[in-house]
Amino acid sequence: MIDDILVFVGYFDWIIIFVLILLNIKLWNSDKDISGCLLLPVFGLVLPILSIIVEFEINGPKEDDTFDGFTMLYVYFRFPLYWILLIIQYIIFKIRD
Repeated sequence: MIDDILVFVGYFDWIIIFVLILLNIKLWNSDKDISGCLLLPVFGLVLPILSIIVEFEINGPKEDDTFDGFTMLYVYFRFPLYWILLIIQYIIFKIRD
């Protein structure tokens, strides 16, 4: 079961989730105003595209491999993953405020 989850969530994604958790813990009790205006572009486009690029670099086609369009199709599930993280982060901001 853990292996099935790791297929859709790569190492880069786990690092981002870990950093996000650490930032939320650190900034929860602080008086700093956390702006949510950067959430949409960062979690909506930038992080999923970076995740796809990293995944293609790690597991992409090699020189001698045959590569078709379905081999790395699962990387497009990065967008819904980060959209779910965006919704969770927005809820955390609303609870904090």
